[in-house]
Amino acid sequence: MFFTSKKNLTIRDQCVHLFADEIAGYSDWYEEKGLKLPPDFAQNPSEWTEVLHKMKRAFQLLKEEKDGEGAYWLAKNKWKEFGIIEQDTEEIEEYEEEIQEGLMLFGKYLFWLTDDKTR
Repeated sequence: MFFTSKKNLTIRDQCVHLFADEIAGYSDWYEEKGLKLPPDFAQNPSEWTEVLHKMKRAFQLLKEEKDGEGAYWLAKNKWKEFGIIEQDTEEIEEYEEEIQEGLMLFGKYLFWLTDDKTR
């Protein structure tokens, strides 16, 4: 259900569509079997797991929003059913900060997402 029209896709939409499930699967898999760490996390590997969770959450929020569901979508649309066009801007900003952080971490650490999940 993710896309209604291919000609209206943004690069972000395409990336979310391609990577959301992959990031979620990798984050879950890494928690159990992952081995490789970016050098930034050599002293505290559990922080890497948290970074993966933040990436997963960002992609999840965007994917759900595109599908017309989830917390971020609801924050943007919960009053529309009552004919009210106002939005909870504070709540939306909180989700957008979370999304931006996760996407920036994804970009920063993409080079290190190299574990072979088939092992």
